[in-house]
Amino acid sequence: MKAQLPKNELARLENLRRYNILDSDREQEYDDLTFIASQICGAPVSMISLIDKDRQWYKSTLGVDPDLRETGRDIAFCAHSILDPEHPTVVKDMRSDDRFADNPFVVGSPRAVFYAGVPLLTREGYALGTICVLDLQPRELTEDQLDALRRLSRQVVKLLELRQALQQTEAKHNQLEWSHNNLKEFCQLVAHDLKAPLRSIQQYTELLREDHQDCLNEDGLKMLGTLGALSADAREMVQGVLRYSVAFNGLDDNIGRVDLHAVIDTLSKRLQPSAGSRIEFVGEVSHLQTSELAIEHILQNLIGNALKFSDKTDTLVRVSCTKAGSKYEIGVADNGPGIAEEELRKVFSMFYTTAPAKGGEGHGVGLTIVKRMAEMLGGTVSLSSTVGTGSVFTVTLEA
Repeated sequence: MKAQLPKNELARLENLRRYNILDSDREQEYDDLTFIASQICGAPVSMISLIDKDRQWYKSTLGVDPDLRETGRDIAFCAHSILDPEHPTVVKDMRSDDRFADNPFVVGSPRAVFYAGVPLLTREGYALGTICVLDLQPRELTEDQLDALRRLSRQVVKLLELRQALQQTEAKHNQLEWSHNNLKEFCQLVAHDLKAPLRSIQQYTELLREDHQDCLNEDGLKMLGTLGALSADAREMVQGVLRYSVAFNGLDDNIGRVDLHAVIDTLSKRLQPSAGSRIEFVGEVSHLQTSELAIEHILQNLIGNALKFSDKTDTLVRVSCTKAGSKYEIGVADNGPGIAEEELRKVFSMFYTTAPAKGGEGHGVGLTIVKRMAEMLGGTVSLSSTVGTGSVFTVTLEA
Protein backbone atom coordinates (compact mmCIF):
# COMPACT_ATOMS: atom_id res chain seq x y z
CA MET A 1 0.00 0.00 0.00
CA LYS A 2 1.34 3.42 -0.95
CA ALA A 3 1.67 5.78 2.00
CA GLN A 4 -0.38 8.96 2.11
CA LEU A 5 1.35 12.32 2.04
CA PRO A 6 1.80 14.18 5.33
CA LYS A 7 -0.49 17.20 5.70
CA ASN A 8 2.55 19.47 5.86
CA GLU A 9 4.28 17.84 2.87
CA LEU A 10 5.27 21.03 1.00
CA ALA A 11 6.75 22.62 4.12
CA ARG A 12 8.42 19.32 5.06
CA LEU A 13 10.12 19.05 1.66
CA GLU A 14 11.24 22.68 1.90
CA ASN A 15 12.72 21.92 5.32
CA LEU A 16 14.50 18.86 3.91
CA ARG A 17 16.00 20.92 1.06
CA ARG A 18 17.48 23.42 3.51
CA TYR A 19 19.75 20.73 4.94
CA ASN A 20 21.38 20.20 1.52
CA ILE A 21 21.95 16.54 2.39
CA LEU A 22 20.33 14.67 -0.50
CA ASP A 23 22.76 12.93 -2.88
CA SER A 24 25.73 13.73 -0.64
CA ASP A 25 28.55 11.24 -0.20
CA ARG A 26 28.61 8.68 2.55
CA GLU A 27 30.00 9.99 5.84
CA GLN A 28 31.48 7.89 8.63
CA GLU A 29 29.48 9.65 11.36
CA TYR A 30 26.19 8.44 9.89
CA ASP A 31 27.56 4.94 9.21
CA ASP A 32 28.57 4.76 12.88
CA LEU A 33 24.97 5.37 13.92
CA THR A 34 23.51 2.68 11.64
CA PHE A 35 26.11 0.25 13.01
CA ILE A 36 25.13 1.11 16.60
CA ALA A 37 21.43 0.77 15.76
CA SER A 38 22.02 -2.69 14.29
CA GLN A 39 24.06 -3.81 17.31
CA ILE A 40 21.60 -2.49 19.89
CA CYS A 41 18.57 -4.00 18.20
CA GLY A 42 20.26 -7.20 17.07
CA ALA A 43 19.01 -6.56 13.54
CA PRO A 44 20.97 -7.48 10.38
CA VAL A 45 19.83 -4.38 8.48
CA SER A 46 19.78 -0.73 9.53
CA MET A 47 19.34 2.46 7.53
CA ILE A 48 19.14 6.22 7.73
CA SER A 49 16.62 7.24 5.09
CA LEU A 50 15.27 10.57 3.91
CA ILE A 51 11.92 10.81 2.15
CA ASP A 52 12.14 13.05 -0.91
CA LYS A 53 9.26 14.03 -3.19
CA ASP A 54 9.28 10.81 -5.26
CA ARG A 55 12.01 8.71 -3.70
CA GLN A 56 13.50 7.35 -0.52
CA TRP A 57 17.19 8.25 -0.36
CA TYR A 58 19.64 6.52 1.96
CA LYS A 59 22.33 8.51 3.74
CA SER A 60 23.64 5.32 5.37
CA THR A 61 22.89 1.62 5.11
CA LEU A 62 24.14 -1.53 6.83
CA GLY A 63 23.42 -5.08 5.77
CA VAL A 64 22.36 -4.31 2.17
CA ASP A 65 24.15 -3.67 -1.11
CA PRO A 66 26.29 -0.54 -0.44
CA ASP A 67 25.50 0.67 -3.95
CA LEU A 68 21.80 0.90 -3.04
CA ARG A 69 21.28 4.64 -2.48
CA GLU A 70 17.56 5.09 -3.17
CA THR A 71 14.22 3.44 -3.91
CA GLY A 72 10.85 4.73 -5.08
CA ARG A 73 8.86 6.51 -2.39
CA ASP A 74 5.78 4.44 -3.24
CA ILE A 75 7.45 1.30 -1.84
CA ALA A 76 9.31 2.95 1.07
CA PHE A 77 8.56 1.55 4.52
CA CYS A 78 9.71 4.84 6.05
CA ALA A 79 7.14 6.82 4.04
CA HIS A 80 4.56 5.32 6.42
CA SER A 81 6.68 6.00 9.50
CA ILE A 82 6.91 9.79 8.92
CA LEU A 83 3.09 10.05 9.04
CA ASP A 84 3.36 9.75 12.84
CA PRO A 85 6.38 11.97 13.65
CA GLU A 86 6.10 11.71 17.42
CA HIS A 87 6.14 7.90 17.70
CA PRO A 88 8.19 4.99 16.38
CA THR A 89 6.62 2.63 13.88
CA VAL A 90 7.16 -1.01 14.88
CA VAL A 91 5.81 -3.87 12.75
CA LYS A 92 6.42 -7.37 14.10
CA ASP A 93 5.46 -9.08 10.83
CA MET A 94 4.92 -6.96 7.73
CA ARG A 95 3.42 -9.93 5.89
CA SER A 96 0.25 -9.55 7.98
CA ASP A 97 0.12 -5.73 7.86
CA ASP A 98 -2.05 -4.22 5.12
CA ARG A 99 0.40 -1.35 4.65
CA PHE A 100 3.29 -3.65 3.77
CA ALA A 101 1.93 -7.06 2.81
CA ASP A 102 2.13 -6.38 -0.95
CA ASN A 103 5.43 -4.48 -0.83
CA PRO A 104 7.97 -5.92 -3.30
CA PHE A 105 10.63 -6.00 -0.58
CA VAL A 106 8.29 -8.17 1.52
CA VAL A 107 6.89 -10.52 -1.13
CA GLY A 108 10.21 -10.60 -3.01
CA SER A 109 13.89 -10.26 -2.19
CA PRO A 110 15.06 -9.71 0.48
CA ARG A 111 11.68 -10.86 1.97
CA ALA A 112 11.80 -8.41 4.84
CA VAL A 113 9.53 -9.28 7.78
CA PHE A 114 10.29 -7.04 10.76
CA TYR A 115 10.52 -3.23 10.66
CA ALA A 116 11.10 -0.58 13.30
CA GLY A 117 11.65 3.05 12.39
CA VAL A 118 11.94 6.25 14.43
CA PRO A 119 11.27 9.53 12.56
CA LEU A 120 14.05 12.11 12.20
CA LEU A 121 12.21 15.07 13.69
CA THR A 122 13.76 18.48 13.09
CA ARG A 123 13.54 21.44 15.47
CA GLU A 124 10.89 22.88 13.13
CA GLY A 125 8.74 19.79 13.74
CA TYR A 126 9.12 18.06 10.36
CA ALA A 127 9.86 14.34 9.91
CA LEU A 128 12.51 14.16 7.20
CA GLY A 129 12.92 10.40 7.26
CA THR A 130 13.88 7.72 9.78
CA ILE A 131 16.58 5.67 11.33
CA CYS A 132 15.26 2.13 11.04
CA VAL A 133 16.16 -1.53 11.49
CA LEU A 134 14.85 -4.57 9.57
CA ASP A 135 14.96 -8.33 10.00
CA LEU A 136 13.99 -11.33 7.91
CA GLN A 137 11.97 -12.91 10.68
CA PRO A 138 9.21 -11.82 13.05
CA ARG A 139 10.44 -10.20 16.27
CA GLU A 140 9.91 -7.42 18.77
CA LEU A 141 12.04 -4.75 20.42
CA THR A 142 12.34 -4.11 24.11
CA GLU A 143 11.48 -0.68 25.47
CA ASP A 144 15.20 -0.07 26.07
CA GLN A 145 15.97 -0.86 22.43
CA LEU A 146 13.23 1.49 21.26
CA ASP A 147 14.52 4.20 23.55
CA ALA A 148 18.01 3.72 22.11
CA LEU A 149 16.59 4.13 18.59
CA ARG A 150 14.88 7.35 19.67
CA ARG A 151 18.18 8.67 21.03
CA LEU A 152 19.97 7.71 17.82
CA SER A 153 17.34 9.53 15.76
CA ARG A 154 18.07 12.70 17.73
CA GLN A 155 21.77 12.25 17.06
CA VAL A 156 21.10 11.93 13.32
CA VAL A 157 19.23 15.24 13.41
CA LYS A 158 22.10 16.82 15.36
CA LEU A 159 24.50 15.65 12.66
CA LEU A 160 22.25 17.18 10.01
CA GLU A 161 22.16 20.46 11.91
CA LEU A 162 25.94 20.51 12.44
CA ARG A 163 26.50 19.73 8.77
CA GLN A 164 24.12 22.53 7.80
CA ALA A 165 25.79 24.98 10.18
CA LEU A 166 29.23 24.08 8.80
CA GLN A 167 28.07 24.64 5.23
CA GLN A 168 26.54 27.98 6.18
CA THR A 169 29.73 29.00 7.99
CA GLU A 170 31.86 28.02 5.01
CA ALA A 171 29.56 29.93 2.68
CA LYS A 172 29.76 33.03 4.89
CA HIS A 173 33.53 32.66 5.14
CA ASN A 174 33.86 32.42 1.37
CA GLN A 175 31.60 35.44 0.93
CA LEU A 176 33.58 37.44 3.49
CA GLU A 177 36.86 36.41 1.88
CA TRP A 178 35.53 37.46 -1.53
CA SER A 179 34.32 40.78 -0.10
CA HIS A 180 37.63 41.31 1.69
CA ASN A 181 39.65 40.69 -1.47
CA ASN A 182 37.42 42.98 -3.50
CA LEU A 183 37.58 45.68 -0.84
CA LYS A 184 41.35 45.37 -0.66
CA GLU A 185 41.67 45.69 -4.43
CA PHE A 186 39.27 48.62 -4.39
CA CYS A 187 41.21 50.41 -1.64
CA GLN A 188 44.48 49.91 -3.44
CA LEU A 189 43.01 51.05 -6.75
CA VAL A 190 41.35 54.15 -5.30
CA ALA A 191 44.38 55.04 -3.20
CA HIS A 192 46.69 54.62 -6.20
CA ASP A 193 44.45 56.71 -8.44
CA LEU A 194 44.18 59.44 -5.80
CA LYS A 195 47.89 59.67 -5.09
CA ALA A 196 48.79 60.98 -8.55
CA PRO A 197 46.43 64.02 -8.64
CA LEU A 198 47.21 64.86 -5.01
CA ARG A 199 50.92 64.75 -5.76
CA SER A 200 50.32 67.05 -8.76
CA ILE A 201 48.34 69.50 -6.61
CA GLN A 202 51.17 69.61 -4.11
CA GLN A 203 53.79 70.10 -6.83
CA TYR A 204 51.83 72.88 -8.53
CA THR A 205 51.35 74.55 -5.17
CA GLU A 206 55.09 74.55 -4.62
CA LEU A 207 55.68 75.92 -8.14
CA LEU A 208 53.19 78.71 -7.54
CA ARG A 209 54.91 79.58 -4.29
CA GLU A 210 58.36 79.60 -5.85
CA ASP A 211 57.56 81.36 -9.16
CA HIS A 212 54.63 83.63 -8.40
CA GLN A 213 54.70 84.53 -4.72
CA ASP A 214 55.48 88.15 -5.61
CA CYS A 215 52.09 88.34 -7.37
CA LEU A 216 50.16 87.26 -4.28
CA ASN A 217 49.25 89.31 -1.25
CA GLU A 218 49.49 88.01 2.31
CA ASP A 219 46.04 86.35 2.20
CA GLY A 220 46.89 84.67 -1.11
CA LEU A 221 50.12 83.29 0.27
CA LYS A 222 48.30 82.06 3.35
CA MET A 223 45.69 80.28 1.20
CA LEU A 224 48.45 78.77 -0.93
CA GLY A 225 50.14 77.47 2.21
CA THR A 226 46.84 76.03 3.41
CA LEU A 227 46.30 74.34 0.03
CA GLY A 228 49.75 72.75 0.22
CA ALA A 229 49.16 71.55 3.76
CA LEU A 230 45.74 70.10 2.85
CA SER A 231 47.10 68.25 -0.18
CA ALA A 232 49.93 66.81 1.92
CA ASP A 233 47.38 65.89 4.55
CA ALA A 234 45.20 64.12 1.97
CA ARG A 235 48.19 62.20 0.59
CA GLU A 236 49.03 60.97 4.07
CA MET A 237 45.45 59.82 4.56
CA VAL A 238 45.58 57.90 1.27
CA GLN A 239 48.84 56.31 2.40
CA GLY A 240 47.09 55.38 5.65
CA VAL A 241 44.33 53.60 3.73
CA LEU A 242 46.95 51.66 1.77
CA ARG A 243 48.80 50.68 4.94
CA TYR A 244 45.57 49.54 6.54
CA SER A 245 44.48 47.49 3.51
CA VAL A 246 47.76 45.57 3.21
CA ALA A 247 48.59 45.18 6.91
CA PHE A 248 46.56 41.98 7.36
CA ASN A 249 47.83 39.89 4.45
CA GLY A 250 49.52 36.64 5.34
CA LEU A 251 48.83 36.57 9.10
CA ASP A 252 47.50 32.99 9.05
CA ASP A 253 50.60 31.76 7.19
CA ASN A 254 53.02 33.49 9.55
CA ILE A 255 52.39 31.67 12.85
CA GLY A 256 55.58 30.51 14.56
CA ARG A 257 58.05 31.11 17.36
CA VAL A 258 58.69 34.84 17.71
CA ASP A 259 61.90 36.17 19.25
CA LEU A 260 61.02 39.57 20.73
CA HIS A 261 64.68 40.50 21.17
CA ALA A 262 65.24 40.06 17.45
CA VAL A 263 62.03 41.90 16.52
CA ILE A 264 62.89 44.91 18.69
CA ASP A 265 66.47 44.95 17.42
CA THR A 266 65.14 45.05 13.86
CA LEU A 267 62.67 47.83 14.70
CA SER A 268 65.38 49.86 16.46
CA LYS A 269 67.42 49.87 13.25
CA ARG A 270 64.37 50.60 11.11
CA LEU A 271 62.90 53.40 13.23
CA GLN A 272 66.28 55.02 13.95
CA PRO A 273 65.55 56.82 17.24
CA SER A 274 67.09 60.27 17.53
CA ALA A 275 70.14 60.87 19.69
CA GLY A 276 69.17 60.54 23.34
CA SER A 277 66.15 58.32 22.60
CA ARG A 278 66.17 54.67 23.69
CA ILE A 279 64.16 51.51 23.06
CA GLU A 280 64.54 48.89 25.81
CA PHE A 281 63.21 45.35 26.18
CA VAL A 282 62.64 44.44 29.82
CA GLY A 283 60.20 41.53 29.47
CA GLU A 284 60.60 38.32 31.43
CA VAL A 285 59.21 36.39 28.42
CA SER A 286 61.24 36.78 25.23
CA HIS A 287 59.68 34.11 22.99
CA LEU A 288 56.05 33.43 22.13
CA GLN A 289 54.09 31.42 19.59
CA THR A 290 52.13 33.76 17.34
CA SER A 291 52.33 35.68 14.05
CA GLU A 292 55.71 37.39 13.72
CA LEU A 293 54.27 39.64 11.02
CA ALA A 294 51.52 40.83 13.37
CA ILE A 295 53.85 41.35 16.33
CA GLU A 296 56.23 43.33 14.13
CA HIS A 297 53.39 45.53 12.85
CA ILE A 298 51.97 46.05 16.33
CA LEU A 299 55.30 46.97 17.93
CA GLN A 300 56.39 49.11 14.99
CA ASN A 301 53.22 51.19 15.28
CA LEU A 302 53.34 51.51 19.07
CA ILE A 303 57.09 52.22 19.31
CA GLY A 304 56.96 54.45 16.24
CA ASN A 305 54.14 56.51 17.72
CA ALA A 306 56.00 56.87 21.01
CA LEU A 307 59.04 58.25 19.18
CA LYS A 308 57.02 60.34 16.74
CA PHE A 309 54.81 62.08 19.31
CA SER A 310 57.42 62.47 22.04
CA ASP A 311 57.83 65.93 23.54
CA LYS A 312 61.20 65.11 25.12
CA THR A 313 64.75 64.89 23.85
CA ASP A 314 65.47 61.83 26.01
CA THR A 315 62.56 59.67 24.89
CA LEU A 316 62.42 56.23 26.54
CA VAL A 317 60.27 53.42 25.13
CA ARG A 318 60.19 50.32 27.33
CA VAL A 319 58.81 47.05 25.88
CA SER A 320 57.87 44.23 28.24
CA CYS A 321 56.31 40.79 27.89
CA THR A 322 54.92 38.67 30.72
CA LYS A 323 52.79 35.56 30.94
CA ALA A 324 49.69 35.67 33.11
CA GLY A 325 47.91 32.32 33.19
CA SER A 326 47.05 31.38 29.61
CA LYS A 327 47.80 34.84 28.20
CA TYR A 328 50.78 36.89 27.12
CA GLU A 329 50.80 40.56 28.02
CA ILE A 330 53.00 42.76 25.86
CA GLY A 331 53.45 46.27 27.18
CA VAL A 332 54.83 49.34 25.41
CA ALA A 333 55.43 52.22 27.84
CA ASP A 334 56.79 55.67 27.02
CA ASN A 335 57.65 58.88 28.87
CA GLY A 336 55.88 61.09 26.35
CA PRO A 337 53.23 63.79 26.76
CA GLY A 338 50.47 61.36 27.70
CA ILE A 339 46.86 61.40 26.53
CA ALA A 340 43.95 63.12 28.22
CA GLU A 341 41.32 60.81 29.71
CA GLU A 342 38.58 62.06 27.41
CA GLU A 343 40.70 61.07 24.39
CA LEU A 344 41.54 57.51 25.47
CA ARG A 345 38.50 55.82 23.89
CA LYS A 346 38.98 57.62 20.57
CA VAL A 347 42.61 56.83 19.81
CA PHE A 348 41.85 53.49 18.10
CA SER A 349 39.42 55.10 15.64
CA MET A 350 40.45 55.35 12.01
CA PHE A 351 42.32 58.62 11.25
CA TYR A 352 41.95 59.92 14.80
CA THR A 353 45.02 61.64 16.26
CA THR A 354 45.47 63.60 19.48
CA ALA A 355 48.49 65.75 18.68
CA PRO A 356 50.72 66.74 15.75
CA ALA A 357 53.56 64.36 15.14
CA LYS A 358 57.16 65.28 14.52
CA GLY A 359 57.47 66.07 10.82
CA GLY A 360 53.73 66.67 10.54
CA GLU A 361 52.89 63.05 9.59
CA GLY A 362 50.35 60.78 11.21
CA HIS A 363 46.63 60.19 10.88
CA GLY A 364 45.79 57.60 13.53
CA VAL A 365 45.82 54.63 11.12
CA GLY A 366 48.56 52.87 13.09
CA LEU A 367 46.52 52.32 16.25
CA THR A 368 43.57 51.07 14.19
CA ILE A 369 45.94 48.49 12.67
CA VAL A 370 47.19 47.53 16.14
CA LYS A 371 43.63 46.98 17.41
CA ARG A 372 42.54 44.93 14.39
CA MET A 373 45.66 42.76 14.42
CA ALA A 374 45.31 42.03 18.13
CA GLU A 375 41.67 41.02 17.52
CA MET A 376 42.61 38.81 14.57
CA LEU A 377 45.00 36.97 16.88
CA GLY A 378 42.18 36.52 19.42
CA GLY A 379 43.52 39.22 21.71
CA THR A 380 42.86 42.75 22.91
CA VAL A 381 44.68 46.05 23.26
CA SER A 382 44.20 48.59 26.05
CA LEU A 383 45.68 51.95 26.96
CA SER A 384 46.41 53.78 30.19
CA SER A 385 47.93 57.23 30.22
CA THR A 386 48.78 60.18 32.44
CA VAL A 387 49.16 63.62 30.92
CA GLY A 388 52.74 64.83 31.31
CA THR A 389 54.03 61.42 32.41
CA GLY A 390 53.47 59.00 29.51
CA SER A 391 51.35 56.17 28.16
CA VAL A 392 51.26 52.37 28.42
CA PHE A 393 49.72 50.22 25.69
CA THR A 394 49.01 46.61 26.71
CA VAL A 395 48.42 43.93 24.07
CA THR A 396 46.98 40.69 25.49
CA LEU A 397 47.27 37.50 23.40
CA GLU A 398 46.46 33.83 24.01
CA ALA A 399 49.54 31.90 25.09
